[in-house]
Amino acid sequence: MKSLILFAAKLIFIWLVLFALFRAWFIIYNYNNYGQSIQNNELAQSFVKALPMDVSAACYITSIAVLLGLAGLFVQKKWWWRLVKGYYFVILLICTFLNIGESDLYHSTGVKLNYQNMEYLLYPRESMAYAAGAPFLLLIAVIFICLLIGWFLFKYLLEPFTANMGNVKYIFSHRKGWAWKSTGVFFTFLSGCLLLGILFIGIRGGTGTAPMNAGFVYFSNTPFINHATLNSTWNFVQHVANPAARITKNQFATLETEKAQAIVDSLFNRTSNSFAILSGNNPDDKANQQDSIGQPSANTSLVLTTSKPNIVLLILESWTSDVIEALGGEKGITPNFNNLLPQGLLFDNIYASGDRTDKGLVAVLAGYPAQPTTAITTIPSKIENLPVWAAQLKKNGYENTFFYGGDIAYANYKSVVLQGQYQKIIDRAAFNESQCNAKWGAHDGALLDKVQQTLPNLQQPFLATVMTLSSHEPFIVPMPDQFDQSTEQGRFNNAMFYADKVLGEFLTKEQQQPWFNNTLYLLIADHGHRLPKHNPAHVHAKYRIPMLWWGGALQAKYKGQRITNIASQTDLAATILAQLHLEANQFVWSKNILSNNNQTKPFAFFCYNNGVGFVAPNVGFTFDNVLKKIIYLAPGTTEQAANQNLEKAQALQQILIDDYLKR
Repeated sequence: MKSLILFAAKLIFIWLVLFALFRAWFIIYNYNNYGQSIQNNELAQSFVKALPMDVSAACYITSIAVLLGLAGLFVQKKWWWRLVKGYYFVILLICTFLNIGESDLYHSTGVKLNYQNMEYLLYPRESMAYAAGAPFLLLIAVIFICLLIGWFLFKYLLEPFTANMGNVKYIFSHRKGWAWKSTGVFFTFLSGCLLLGILFIGIRGGTGTAPMNAGFVYFSNTPFINHATLNSTWNFVQHVANPAARITKNQFATLETEKAQAIVDSLFNRTSNSFAILSGNNPDDKANQQDSIGQPSANTSLVLTTSKPNIVLLILESWTSDVIEALGGEKGITPNFNNLLPQGLLFDNIYASGDRTDKGLVAVLAGYPAQPTTAITTIPSKIENLPVWAAQLKKNGYENTFFYGGDIAYANYKSVVLQGQYQKIIDRAAFNESQCNAKWGAHDGALLDKVQQTLPNLQQPFLATVMTLSSHEPFIVPMPDQFDQSTEQGRFNNAMFYADKVLGEFLTKEQQQPWFNNTLYLLIADHGHRLPKHNPAHVHAKYRIPMLWWGGALQAKYKGQRITNIASQTDLAATILAQLHLEANQFVWSKNILSNNNQTKPFAFFCYNNGVGFVAPNVGFTFDNVLKKIIYLAPGTTEQAANQNLEKAQALQQILIDDYLKR
């Protein structure tokens, strides 16, 4: 029994050392991007606060080793110890690759490995493209060092302890030969079962009512520190065993349902039954939902020259407001976009709903917000219950075509597009190999050329939706370098410069086309980006994006104007449908930005990994669902103002998940 306990204790100690090593690397590798707001002593505290979860993960790994050892008592074979040893090195290899690889994923996204990220691994080509900018030699070197340390710890802590053992039974019984009938071996087996019970308590995090979860170790207002504290191995197992896509109840229900519903209805100026349409609980109410949203009434400022224009919707990859000079961003990165402003209508307070393209695509086309722990695109049956405003246009005589230079099947984009009843989808398969010279497929230049070749063949009115990709990681573009390529920020700026350049060339050519005077070019980003200003995932600036309406179909008096109201990416659906005199009642998460009777309240909310942000006039904050508190105040926001608006953010999140579960 003593040997059994010593074996388990030493193995747990080895894993605690390795977890601390992985954590140190995670912090070092990501500090420049996310560590600026760390408070005093928080780095050291992260190692201490992480111990309960580290112990939980170590007990989990050790319990399987003990099980293997106990199984050896039944079999007269000498290779049981070799099996335990092999198990250790397999787990060491997996955990090392997991932790070091995740550090680079976090470097790009600010998100730990979770179920959503694992879904993307189903697309190996795109996953490799995402990782193309990683410093592979450095990461391989670190992996090698970690494996070497793991081997060293095993060799000098466990191998001397088990030297000259004929089989695993020797560890546990201190008896030579096989004597299953002896009292010592039987006692050892029962003791081993007791030890497994103790390890289970360690896995669970103690004997309290709540099992181990992220709340055990989160302690800081800085998400980066909390993410460093979170054990990556434990987190991975948690997401594999309990993926967010399987949620069957609302874990964000903090308010009484009636109260939460009333708050959301007030924000959207809807009746109390508006959300019942979605779940099918109250279909007869649809006729009563004829409010001003999306209706061709005097309540909407009509900015177009026609109610049936051609529409070219350009969904721009990672176009954050931080690269738009007119929005307070850095100068010289997107000069062509700035040149469009005198002839366009700029919406300068738009916020993305999420931080990935699949979430942005749903927000733009379906007016549906991102969720904090899942992506609706992972569940096709839910996508089938989403309205997509492109389908509304098709019913009204539009010919719909979708253009994308990458693989439309990636992250289930295709299900969203098909829900929009696009008659034709042009993706990577439509380009020859020489054109697919981007890591993700065809660069924006080739894509926009394909659009211009296709538009003359479309019956008017048409909706051409174009989703770009050149400004995605790894930021390698077919253009002479305009910015320093030795830094990630420089490569990002260079990719944005290229994307802006070919966009400007495309729109210049479009002005010469016969359909131009009857066409609205609608430019909006799929999401923002942490670069170039290194904004963490919880900071509002990361989600602020441009939206520009431009083209011959825009009335002259609105050209050069700005709409300053705070709004969301999801609001495009109701806003454009109102301009086309089409109903938007199904888009209950979308509001008409161009309503001119103050019925539309200016606000936006966004979700990131287990958190929600809220923006309204004179207030902006981020709420962490694990810490259950506000962790960020936007510039100019007082703590009092944030607390006064907190229930709005919580209600939006709660009713959103209720809606998600019903679809």
